Amino acid sequence: MPIRKTINRLFLICIIVCNTSAWAQPEQNLKKYWRYRERFKNYVVPGECQGCGLPSTGRFPELDVNGSIIKSGHLNYPDETIHLGHYIGMLAMELHLTGGGVNLDIWYALEAFNRLDKTAEGWWRHYYLDQSSIPTDNDLNGFFIRDDVPQDFVNQMYYNDNSNIDHLVENDLNSSYFPSNDGRIAEVVGSSFTNAVYETGYGFNSPCAYFNGAGVGPREESLDQVTQLMVGLALAAKFIPSGLHALDHNGLKKHFADNETDILQEVKNIAGRITGWIHDHNWTIQNPVTGSCAKAVWWPSETGISDPCKCIAGGSEFQLFSYGLAMVNSAIQVPNMTNADQVNTYFNYNYTDGIIATSSNIWATTLFNYSMGKEDYKVLSLAAAAHIWGNSTGSMLVNRCAHEFTEGQIPGDRLHLPLLHQALYPDPNTLSYSSAFYECMLDHAECYGPQGNDDNQIWSGNQGLLVYGYADGNNPVLEFNGLSYMFYFNLYNLVYPNYLPYHHYIPPFDLCEEDIVKTGFIPTNSNTPFIESDQKTFIASNSITAQGGGDPNNPVPYIIDNDDDPQSMPYSQANVTFMAKNLVHLLPGFEAHEGVEFHATINTSLNGMDCTTSNQASVSDCSYLIPQELRSMTTSNTNPQQTIQTIAEVFEKQKSNIATIQKESDADYAIVPNPNNGVFSIISTNTSDQQANKIIIYDAMGNIIKKTETMNEAIPIDISTQAKGLYFVKIENEQGIKIEKIIYQK
Repeated sequence: MPIRKTINRLFLICIIVCNTSAWAQPEQNLKKYWRYRERFKNYVVPGECQGCGLPSTGRFPELDVNGSIIKSGHLNYPDETIHLGHYIGMLAMELHLTGGGVNLDIWYALEAFNRLDKTAEGWWRHYYLDQSSIPTDNDLNGFFIRDDVPQDFVNQMYYNDNSNIDHLVENDLNSSYFPSNDGRIAEVVGSSFTNAVYETGYGFNSPCAYFNGAGVGPREESLDQVTQLMVGLALAAKFIPSGLHALDHNGLKKHFADNETDILQEVKNIAGRITGWIHDHNWTIQNPVTGSCAKAVWWPSETGISDPCKCIAGGSEFQLFSYGLAMVNSAIQVPNMTNADQVNTYFNYNYTDGIIATSSNIWATTLFNYSMGKEDYKVLSLAAAAHIWGNSTGSMLVNRCAHEFTEGQIPGDRLHLPLLHQALYPDPNTLSYSSAFYECMLDHAECYGPQGNDDNQIWSGNQGLLVYGYADGNNPVLEFNGLSYMFYFNLYNLVYPNYLPYHHYIPPFDLCEEDIVKTGFIPTNSNTPFIESDQKTFIASNSITAQGGGDPNNPVPYIIDNDDDPQSMPYSQANVTFMAKNLVHLLPGFEAHEGVEFHATINTSLNGMDCTTSNQASVSDCSYLIPQELRSMTTSNTNPQQTIQTIAEVFEKQKSNIATIQKESDADYAIVPNPNNGVFSIISTNTSDQQANKIIIYDAMGNIIKKTETMNEAIPIDISTQAKGLYFVKIENEQGIKIEKIIYQK
């Protein structure tokens, strides 16, 4: 008996220890999430000013013509609406997972997009036509620019209605308890808006009518901007409850630009406007001021297009992708996106044109079977957000990503898509990567945020997930905003809810670094003293040390001084706080000049993260967790560029029937019932004109299931022996081609 009692005690101890160990890494990753979330204040300003509500991708160095660093802290906003889409999605998932009240951040993010929509024509009228830039209500129509961040953004004053006081942007960008490190000062802004408006020859050099080699207006939307925005809006439509409102400082409901107050309804309104603008312009992105296709960027070396003035040259050709976009919008608009009946009813009522018919056939056949190389993420993003290939969607997403691992690459812009699809359309039978693979990636995220000098191929550098290669890595004055980690973390917790007992908020005072050392030089220029002139608070769970840097006999000072930039008045006073749990060291080389506010304080309630994650990580650290059968998968195409050309040729060839299809779009045929249980009838509604009809049934992979020929009488079709899912019926006769979608689900 004593032996048995001892064994039982050991067994109990083992359970406790094992459970504690198993919990340690998820808890550490949760701490990283909220550390990143607090740190994210360094990259976005919560407000309604020009540039507010838009997340900067990071703080980058500003270089001179020789490549030498002039300044650090160059806030970067490239392809901003791509990141805005991910930001909206991240906030929506966070709101759902935490079960908290509305966070004003998501209201500001959605209204920031409305601002890019409503002011787009105004900015183009101003710079292109030299007219007034005042926007009108009619300009809130779905046509948008990528960002509106001005060159003097950090010196801008704005009124924040949540706190009822004026704010300086620069101070808000330093309001985090984890401000950017020395040498990463928010001073300079780089954005698509400023590059396109103020610079000449920035990637254009186009012979098109309204381009003469100069940036003549803010850079417009394009295909990749739209797809990623729709991904974020799909997540918002899924996880934001109806009846949720944001309140101003008086407790009143905040109104969006279209006067809507319900946040979920505004998500639907925005998605509808984006899709509607493209749909109403023959599935192309048209600039209403120039009257031509949007020419966001034209890269002649990559496109190989003989006529760059065609819509496809600037990323504004949406005809091939029209089916995917229309399906995502349909899923967003209905009460339950997982209800195929609701989605298809909305789709069939609103999208009946011939371009859609042709596009749907391409999606069901060519786009299903062939990769489009680096462009594939646009196809797969829409497919994941709309469950386009039915029950085959999840497997296809894994297939199209996994083959890149055979070349040791991270498909950074698409690796999240199997998780995204599972989060939106839960199905335990859907093929995906193992949970261990995604956990491995989360485990390898840096403790205190992704930095440019980290050798971490997963979360920073050229291959960073969702970073899109806007960095060259190995740069000590470069840092990323960490949005990709937060996006992945939330997706993972939605798909694998047992990973954490609950996704709870952790305050910054429990997420401190142990020791902080403030030195007197910028890492890229050891002869330049570092001047702290902002309003910042630094917290540490042990100590903070401020001292001179460089030569100990002649140290470069670390200086706290007021900002001498006249544009930052009247908020130019430095206000710096060092808060540590045990000790604040002020050593030789530390200077606090007259007129500043400086506080050194001890706070025994501060706690550290206990995080030891290495910043060294590569794809090999996690890819071995992908089953071998997935890693060895390849698509049936080995030449993506050739495939893109093939798809384009097929689409153009099938578009030759568009006029006929559009003429027939009032429906000479009906599929009854649809959706169905695999048994349905094709009924002609035109009994006066007898003609032979060739009928072909395809599955979602483009395989022919049935063929038959008939006159105009009703013909029964039975595909009940096939797998449930999406099918297509093609009806050919002398007048042209009719393509209809069939949903076999009962």
